[in-house]
Amino acid sequence: MAGNVAYTVPWYAYTYALVYRADLAKKAGVKAPATWDETVPFLKALQGAGARRGLGADIGWDIFNGQDVAMYAWQAGGSLLSSGGKWTLDTPAMVDALQYNASFFTSGTADTAGPTFLDAQPYFVSGKTAMMITGPWVIGQLDTAAKKDGWTAAHVATAPLPAGASGSNSFSAGGSWGVLAGAGNADASWKLVRYLAKPSTQVAQYRAYSSLPAVISAWDDPAIADQPLLDAFLTQLKNTRAFPQVNTWQQVATRLGKEMEAVAKGTETAAKAAANVQAYADSLGTGAK
Repeated sequence: MAGNVAYTVPWYAYTYALVYRADLAKKAGVKAPATWDETVPFLKALQGAGARRGLGADIGWDIFNGQDVAMYAWQAGGSLLSSGGKWTLDTPAMVDALQYNASFFTSGTADTAGPTFLDAQPYFVSGKTAMMITGPWVIGQLDTAAKKDGWTAAHVATAPLPAGASGSNSFSAGGSWGVLAGAGNADASWKLVRYLAKPSTQVAQYRAYSSLPAVISAWDDPAIADQPLLDAFLTQLKNTRAFPQVNTWQQVATRLGKEMEAVAKGTETAAKAAANVQAYADSLGTGAK
């Protein structure tokens, strides 16, 4: 702690990118979408090539959906907090983000009822869905879901997120380690943290859990550098933002996820959802930083 700011050491990093069925895209004669406008047509093309749904969307309608909408708001040129620390959620950019996210469902390229979290990879492997907007850990898990070594290399491709009016922003996330100032075993704790931050340890973690290292030099290890499906995530990590570092963000994001459900199911307009989440966020404030 210095200047009333807590510092921690990054442990692993991740962001979202596109993971899609390259074999179906080839069959359809399409390439990964680079813009919002290209996304739904791409998903429809995957369906035309045999997928039941183009997108295996997150339908938890929770904090993670809220984070997705926030990411799209950035892509539309919006922000979540003003420079003065006030919530800025009832904006044209947020309305655009809600409408873009809802377009996956209203176009019929995603289903508001599935897949659930545990079904996402089996659906993708079986062709029930053909694209995911997800993190890099998935790449190391698809062969297991397919029950066949080499399935991923033969069937999967990745790409950065499609760009909205203001670019292809994603979010930065991951984990970090810290030691309490009053810890009784601070020396031993920091020794562990230093070990976990070593590039070799970070690579070992990638091999075990498919989580990307926070130490950039570890990306040069062949275990990562020789994985072309990770390139999109490494590219996307260079174009990310952090979610608001305020106490009430998780509550606001959860409410935003619920509002997203209503828009996706057609029971609420995007404009009404943006106004609702603004009112809710204003009622909470931001809390102490």
